[in-house]
Amino acid sequence: MGMMLACKDDSFEIILFARSKRRANHSFIIIMNMATQRRRFTEEEKIEMLRQASVLGVTNALRKYNLSYSVYSKWKEKFNKSDLEVPPKLSVAEMMLLLEENKRLKKIVADQALSIEKKTEELNKILEKQDRK
Repeated sequence: MGMMLACKDDSFEIILFARSKRRANHSFIIIMNMATQRRRFTEEEKIEMLRQASVLGVTNALRKYNLSYSVYSKWKEKFNKSDLEVPPKLSVAEMMLLLEENKRLKKIVADQALSIEKKTEELNKILEKQDRK
């Protein structure tokens, strides 16, 4: 007579069947649970999983989230690679240089906007004088 043990997981069942208690030979039967519902992920979740794949490595991330490579490659095609890239870490000195450059560029843009506004006002005054004549 045989002995049977069952272990259920979310994605499959493992059944251990030993033909007798004396034999060391065990037979394993793995039954895939086909009735599980399909998981649905939001776009944000998909992007986060793809980012994790770029950080942890594809194989580790696929194991972590229990995804197939085909799903990963479809998502990778759908969402641009540029959206997933992790920005490089900058040193404090590089960050300070970027902040100074950003401040300088904002000042240039503000000066140009003010110059355009002044020219627009002058143009409107000239047009008003011509309309009066």
